Amino acid sequence: MSVSSNPNELMKVIDSLMDELDQLASKTETGSDELFDRALETLDAVMQPESSAIFILGPDGIPCNVNRAEPIESYFPEWTASLGDLRASPDGCIAQDQKRSNCSGFAIFKKSENDSDLIGLLAVKTAKVERSGATQSLMKAIADLISRFISVQSDRAESSNGDFLKRVTEFSIGCLSSLDEQELSKVVANDARMLLGCERVQIFKNVASRFSLQAVSSVSVFEKRTELLRCSARIAKQACRTNAPILSSQVSDHGHLQASIDEYRELSGMPFFAFFPLQAKLRNRKPRAPGGVLLAEFAEIPLFFEFVRAANIVIPQSSLALFNVQTISSIPFHNTLFFLGRSLNLKGLTRFLLYVVLPVALLFLTFFIQTDFKIRMHGSLRPATEQLVFSPHDSFVENVLVEHGESVTEGQLLVELRSPALNLELEEAMGEIQKLTKFKAAKIIAINQASTGNVDDRSIQAKLASEVADLQFQISSYEDKRDYTQRRIDELKIYSPIAGRIVTWNVEKLLREKPVRWGDPLLKVADESGDWELKFKAAEKKIGYILNASNSQPGSLADLNVEYFFESNPDQKFSTSIENISSSTEIDAEVGPSVAVNCEIDPKQTLKRHGAKVVGDVVCGRRPIAFVWTYELVDAVRRQFVW
Repeated sequence: MSVSSNPNELMKVIDSLMDELDQLASKTETGSDELFDRALETLDAVMQPESSAIFILGPDGIPCNVNRAEPIESYFPEWTASLGDLRASPDGCIAQDQKRSNCSGFAIFKKSENDSDLIGLLAVKTAKVERSGATQSLMKAIADLISRFISVQSDRAESSNGDFLKRVTEFSIGCLSSLDEQELSKVVANDARMLLGCERVQIFKNVASRFSLQAVSSVSVFEKRTELLRCSARIAKQACRTNAPILSSQVSDHGHLQASIDEYRELSGMPFFAFFPLQAKLRNRKPRAPGGVLLAEFAEIPLFFEFVRAANIVIPQSSLALFNVQTISSIPFHNTLFFLGRSLNLKGLTRFLLYVVLPVALLFLTFFIQTDFKIRMHGSLRPATEQLVFSPHDSFVENVLVEHGESVTEGQLLVELRSPALNLELEEAMGEIQKLTKFKAAKIIAINQASTGNVDDRSIQAKLASEVADLQFQISSYEDKRDYTQRRIDELKIYSPIAGRIVTWNVEKLLREKPVRWGDPLLKVADESGDWELKFKAAEKKIGYILNASNSQPGSLADLNVEYFFESNPDQKFSTSIENISSSTEIDAEVGPSVAVNCEIDPKQTLKRHGAKVVGDVVCGRRPIAFVWTYELVDAVRRQFVW
């Protein structure tokens, strides 16, 4: 069958053939062999290659030629290298290097376009690498069509087998049912037969490349010296040597292996069988030789997708289960230990020890094992010398002359306040003084005019002199009020009480045009060039433990070790001692009733940020673990119920 080499004619033929393939794939009764054969006929018609084949990736990624009789090795002399090149191909179609593969080109099958897992490939061998866009598009179109077909077939297989998940669960439970190698082999053989849907499953054990039959599904007693068994042992040995599954449908170029496969097929009468090496793949462990082989025999050739799905579950779990029991079997006297366990019912004893004796012993030990008893406090880092600046009167903030972080000197003007009420009082006092002064001057003039010497004038002078004295007294009172008000106005200029740095954040925004009352804090000045100290707040209900610990120490408070860290860097810890403890209790918004505890800073501490939050633990000696864990609960109960 030939096709015109005219590009337009070629594209028409390709479109027509792809339509036929698409229609064939959409039919529910279409089988994979029929579709694959028709796809290869399409390739033969268009590309006229020397040969072509479709491969499906079976268990453990082994390629299976499902529709051609040529040896796989003639297509893939180095399968691993070819697979690596395929994964690196962005478009799914590449031309292979002639030195590495006899294939001129291939197209890969994926579950989806964005999926990196291969499920098969289409290989074409030609005398000359075909690089035309039409033929490459044809290969990729066929690959996409077969990918969709495989996905649909797989979904149908899963939906038609509703109890598959149940059988998988039963198989997984069976793999954990025993630690005896012989017993577990029987369980795995029987459960694997049900999951694979085959006629018979055999388990071979590999000891120094010598294979012995461990179990046969549904058979408790079997003959170990038969020609069939010797033939299967030869194939199992080859599967372990290559560490790859051997399928009866896979044609091999190894004459002796092919002869063994044909012989086994003839002796067993099974049209399809598979040998799987059982090698557990463990993380961070050097791989070792497979510990055995699982042989599955089918009376009918199985559906490929169901076979692969079941094998990908059976083989890894069987490998791990048999690896575990073989590891346990290597323990000296393991059979004796198992016998004693069954005889003495050690399972029940172990459960009693685990759930009763062990918790009681641990609880008992908590009363004898001692650890550091620590009382936690929260506080901050501050300079030893700092001063709050308060508002002297009810007023408004008129000018803020400093900023956060600015260094100031003692006596430097910081804030200017304005009090309309004081200004009004000053104006009233000065107005009264001015008015009374005028009255006084008028009275003095009247006294001078009445100095004629007669009796009536002297009486008038005496009266006016008395009024002048009253006016002078009133003037003196208003002058005192004026001076007092002026002093209060002068106090509205706030000066720094100490040299240091402004530590109040965002002073301008905080105070500008803000009305303040008498005693309101305006800002804080701290001398950060001097000493620093840690100021903690210890809960009053816990301060008794600290005081009792200090009384029991020979050096009092100085010998109490305080371990502290900054909340901004909890990984770095420092050590210091208590300097003094306040003799009064204060109410803190976070801690509640609390007592101030001051500590010096550790010389190794380099962080000096005003107000940095600190968490400290006062080591109050050593106490039993049970007391350290429960003392707060015990104290709460005592406070509530003990009078």
